[in-house]
Amino acid sequence: METTPLLGARPPPRWLPFPHTRKIHIHPAFYIFPIPFFAQLSIQSQATTVLEIIRGVICRVYWEKDDADGPPGLEDPRCLDPRVGQLFSTFMTVNGVLTAICIFIMYGAMNHYTRKRSVRFVLIALSSVLTFANALFVLALFSSSNIQVPILVAWFVVSVLFVGAPDLWMLPCSAHIINTTNADQRTSYLSLNYGAFLSGGIPAFALGGAITEKYGSPKPTFIIATAFSAILVLYCVFILPESSGPKDDSSSSGSSTPHEETQHEEGDSVWKRMWGTVYTFIILPLGVLLPRREASLYKSSETGSTISVNNNTSASNSNGSNKKGGKRNYRLFLLGLHILFANLSSSYIVSCVIIFLTTTREYRPDDNGYLLSLLLLASAISLLLVTPALLKLLRPLYDRYLIGLHPNAAQIKKSSTSSSAHGRSISGRDIREEQEQEQEDSGGKKEKLDEEYPSTKLEVHITILSWVLEIVTVVALPYSRSAGDVLVLMMLYGVSAARQPTTRTICVASAAKRESGDILTATSMLSSIGAAMSTFVLGSTLSGTMTSSPTSVFWLSGVRRLHLSFHVVFIYFSMLFIITYPFVLWF
Repeated sequence: METTPLLGARPPPRWLPFPHTRKIHIHPAFYIFPIPFFAQLSIQSQATTVLEIIRGVICRVYWEKDDADGPPGLEDPRCLDPRVGQLFSTFMTVNGVLTAICIFIMYGAMNHYTRKRSVRFVLIALSSVLTFANALFVLALFSSSNIQVPILVAWFVVSVLFVGAPDLWMLPCSAHIINTTNADQRTSYLSLNYGAFLSGGIPAFALGGAITEKYGSPKPTFIIATAFSAILVLYCVFILPESSGPKDDSSSSGSSTPHEETQHEEGDSVWKRMWGTVYTFIILPLGVLLPRREASLYKSSETGSTISVNNNTSASNSNGSNKKGGKRNYRLFLLGLHILFANLSSSYIVSCVIIFLTTTREYRPDDNGYLLSLLLLASAISLLLVTPALLKLLRPLYDRYLIGLHPNAAQIKKSSTSSSAHGRSISGRDIREEQEQEQEDSGGKKEKLDEEYPSTKLEVHITILSWVLEIVTVVALPYSRSAGDVLVLMMLYGVSAARQPTTRTICVASAAKRESGDILTATSMLSSIGAAMSTFVLGSTLSGTMTSSPTSVFWLSGVRRLHLSFHVVFIYFSMLFIITYPFVLWF
């Protein structure tokens, strides 16, 4: 048999391929970072300018009513009158409450459409509405006085009440990261996400106020903000990839939920449809935080390495009415209380600082812009550099403590790395429940572990230390004697921003990943409730004490409130301590 080929060997090609043609792989989570950056850049570049416009309008209206000499200019000393500052503070308080209410509703709507459609769809819608709002303000600036007021009212409704709150953008961005990362990467990527979000405010606050002061007009500032929001729309449409997250089962199977069936019945009243909307947007997400019994234990999935949860419990079972076996889960409930009271004491404090410095120390828009830029710079450094470095340095120490505490933890933790590709992360409850299930299958008696898997202990400790640092800086702020003291204290306040990603990680690690969207939405709703209460409590305190004791608001936020409010603050900090301290033992 002939074995020699008729044709000779093929000569090697003259030009060899370039050896370094390997495609660069970019983690899907990295695609989300430009979105919070440009959103913050577009929103906050106009923040100080809007404050100055509102203050000028209030000053003119006040002196037109009470002074026959006519309205003064912004440089007039009459605009520094404490009564003008009190009206300005009152307006900002009402604005903050309305914004918090609208944000509360928007969180539920975004969670609903994230399940029905996708995270990318929600981000495209938000960026488009933001561009439309900025274009409205630019149109108002170039319009005649006859139609300028209606356009400004439309801008206020669309921008301030719906898309003007920067925190609104963090929910879909955080959901994208949860969908594309595993448990070990989650806190670091969330920290980078918050860092990118705050980094957008560093040039925004500085450039926005400086451009307004230089040109003497808000037109250039809002034109730049509109351009940034347009870039955001283009990025979301053409570059941002889809993220595979938990979908609504009713939408995929073609069936509808009971309240949706009710909405489609003929003769339904408007009240029933409104109730269906409230149930979908508000009640369902908040129900995940209620104490409930875990009826089914964590069992191995088809892959053999992933631990999944049977979550086919109805909303009625989420309130603890399920009487089957399992330990009642209070972890999310305690975390929800902590987030509510924590935001009550901290959400409005930065606005109080700006109002306090503007009305008592004559800070201009450029001064406030530089101050907020340094605050965001410190927060960005803490989130982009310090927090990821701490996690990388201290995580092995906590893992070694885990292996010494639970002998089977090393094997299960190793399997969690391989299961991350399927989108399921391993938490401390997974380890405990798997061990209990193995003991139950072998006929042995269940031995409940006294301590949980400390995968979130590091996050808990970082959160507590951040709150201690924030309380100290807030208490010391009224005693600052110079602008340098204010800058140092505000930068220390910014370092405490590390608590934001760690708190979200603790919440998401407390339940199955399919519930992560509802958990993020519920915690964001509680944050907005705390922000509204903070705006009312701290804002009303600042308005009521502006002419007598404007530093009282900082005592209320940090340690105590003077005179009659001492007991309120004492009760609040007692509750905050009671909620926070068990974290050391609970986790």
